[in-house]
Amino acid sequence: MPIFRKQMEDGSEEEISEEELYQYTRHRWIYNEPEQLAARYRKFKISALVDAAVNAAGNSAKSCVKLLKCTEGKYYKVFLLTMDNGAEVVARVPNPNAGPSFYAIASQVATRHFLRAVLNLPVPRIYASSTDPFAVGAEYIIEEKAEGQRLSTLWHQWQPESQLDLLAQLVDFEIKLASVSFRRRGCIYYKKDLEKKCRPVYDPEKNCRPAYDLEKKCRPFYDLEAMSQSSDGPMRRLDPAITEEFALGPSTEPELWNTPLELDRGPWSTHMSFMRAIGMNEIHRAIYSIKPRLNPYRRIGTSETPDDYIRLLEQYVDLAEYLADHLGTNQTMLSHRGLGLDNIFVDPDTKKITCIVDWHATEATPPSFHDSYPQMLMPVRRFLGESGPRADYNLASHYDKVYELKNKSHRAAIMLPRRELLLTPTFRVTNAWGKNEVFYLRQAMIDTAVRWNEIEGPATPFPVTFTQNEIDLHYTEKGIIDLLPNFLLEMHDEGFLPLYGMIAPEYYEKALFNNEFGKKEFIEAATTEKEKVFHSQVWPYQDRDS
Repeated sequence: MPIFRKQMEDGSEEEISEEELYQYTRHRWIYNEPEQLAARYRKFKISALVDAAVNAAGNSAKSCVKLLKCTEGKYYKVFLLTMDNGAEVVARVPNPNAGPSFYAIASQVATRHFLRAVLNLPVPRIYASSTDPFAVGAEYIIEEKAEGQRLSTLWHQWQPESQLDLLAQLVDFEIKLASVSFRRRGCIYYKKDLEKKCRPVYDPEKNCRPAYDLEKKCRPFYDLEAMSQSSDGPMRRLDPAITEEFALGPSTEPELWNTPLELDRGPWSTHMSFMRAIGMNEIHRAIYSIKPRLNPYRRIGTSETPDDYIRLLEQYVDLAEYLADHLGTNQTMLSHRGLGLDNIFVDPDTKKITCIVDWHATEATPPSFHDSYPQMLMPVRRFLGESGPRADYNLASHYDKVYELKNKSHRAAIMLPRRELLLTPTFRVTNAWGKNEVFYLRQAMIDTAVRWNEIEGPATPFPVTFTQNEIDLHYTEKGIIDLLPNFLLEMHDEGFLPLYGMIAPEYYEKALFNNEFGKKEFIEAATTEKEKVFHSQVWPYQDRDS
């Protein structure tokens, strides 16, 4: 067996046990930690994975001498395996929180082949993969080692002109990624993989999209029908000879798969078919898998019930019909959902992008649903003592200007007028009950009602009616929930508490202490004993039942 080592945050290595290969060790949590760690723990057969990697490495490799556990991401364990002849390959194994392992691996393999073969994008070559967990004890991908160096190790040492040039490269990459469009929303697969689980729909113009077949447990998929932006402007259909082996199938979004219930996971042909589907999915969850519960945000201690939730979801579906009309084109394009510093590799000498990694759950979606900015430009709040600069808003502004200059129409399709108002209700729907975010779904719909004239104008009445009791209960919740944001925001911004309760292990004990201190301060801010009870109940960073 090879030696086992782990890559540290500073790039150094240390020896670890076999058990640590299966564990998640990059962060800890100050609440519900056992559940968080269990969602990221994946045991598999080390010897079988090593054998698969040796076979994939080729070049007369006979054995693996070192297995390095790389810096951990959210959904995958990533290992760099070094062979006896010096060859190196990377193995990726999905964690339980990555969603449906078969679909996640099958889609990522096909998507990355499409990106390399059709768009000629800098994506690591895949040597081997398996959607069958039997041999290794887990699904896996074995790929070439990314060329270059992680941008996270260089970015904050670069001069501003080098950073601006990198952003221009990133804009070029994103424009090229979006240069191919599709007729539906969903993930790319090989047809041969989907045929094991799904049923094809070859002529959507003549055959209406069939519903999910519960008895046969098979989902629909479609020919890719990809269009490409030609150099002289018009859109042209990609050569079917290039796309014949591919298909568009269900989404691999993890939150759509965290239930044994059969849900509509796509593909979807319009904004409305997608928005209606996620609303109906939640109604399905409410009917079959949730029970009444106490709502700690309501002072009178009343329960919230599945019937309450179903009514709100039905209201969302009614509202979605109007919102969908304002979301622009139904054509979909690919986008990378995690363009953070760890996922971008560059040549340290030329400062040119050499590779983009981590294509988990990549999906063709309408541009209005794409991220406004790459993850690397989003604000970062750091815990007291953690190193690293915060995000630079001037860089985000530069990114905006460059994108608009290079492809104004696509940037406009992403930065839709009233984008947040139109999309927030939809972003809040999936698993709102499970995430204790029913309040935020209702608030998003109320915000839309308040600004309805900006969307439809005074001639069209708001399509949803809230009862006086619903409004009263909502604002009772709001009165309590509104106590928290400013208090927590100040603590996050000053580095007193880690955002989302996730913290580097070396700061864990300090974070626990600060959390208890912060909770005590929040409780003591209440003026009556009854208020103190409420404040204690709504503090977010404490263990709760899943």
